Amino acid sequence: MSEEGDKSLDILGAKPVARAIERFSGAAVDGVGAFLSRICLPAAEEFGFLLRDKVSGWRTQNTLNVASKAKVMIEADPSSDGDHAHPRVVCAILESGSWTDDDQMQSMWAALLANSCNGDGTDQGNTLFINILQQLMPTEARLLKWSVENSKVRLAEGGWLDTDEIIINLKLLRQITGLNDPQRIDREIDHMRSLGLLTEDSGFDLDSTDAIVEVAALGLQFFAKTSVRSSSVEAFYGLQPRGYEEL
Repeated sequence: MSEEGDKSLDILGAKPVARAIERFSGAAVDGVGAFLSRICLPAAEEFGFLLRDKVSGWRTQNTLNVASKAKVMIEADPSSDGDHAHPRVVCAILESGSWTDDDQMQSMWAALLANSCNGDGTDQGNTLFINILQQLMPTEARLLKWSVENSKVRLAEGGWLDTDEIIINLKLLRQITGLNDPQRIDREIDHMRSLGLLTEDSGFDLDSTDAIVEVAALGLQFFAKTSVRSSSVEAFYGLQPRGYEEL
């Protein structure tokens, strides 16, 4: 094949990486490239900076992992045909997701990308969740996941997401987070509260080693958007949304 013909198939300028790093198969790179072009065609060429040889092999692999996970989620949803994402959102997710090799964090970035594909690709609402996920530690993500999965999520009378507080002792917090240092666990709970993921009442009781953990409405929405592709936050939690049309 001629050099010109070869370039014509290189959607994201990714082939130099595939040649330079043997463990990256050309099929994997091309598959991700085709997927990103499908969901965000106007900026397809802009994604090249993440997959060219100027980016380290470690970050390239992380980017491919995130995009591949998102691809699986979207292709598993029959209603996703024709959905697009805003270029700003796609680029921000791939850039940030390339900096983590933690499997859970990569899955969260992938779910956020999958949930950003809808309609005509003009919605930038998930930028809020990008900013939160950029600051979240893997240990904090594990605590959020455990807390949501062990809470009963419901809709309040006005239709807003709500849940109850959980009391977690230090021993269990160590098991959930994988951290031994109680001061660091305290810091990370404080940090999650500052991000708006936990309510203001969350934190350690000063007179004991028990902590109150209550996921805030923002935390519930964030968890839904970074877990799996879903039509709505209410659908993710199996809740019947309240009708606002008459208001």
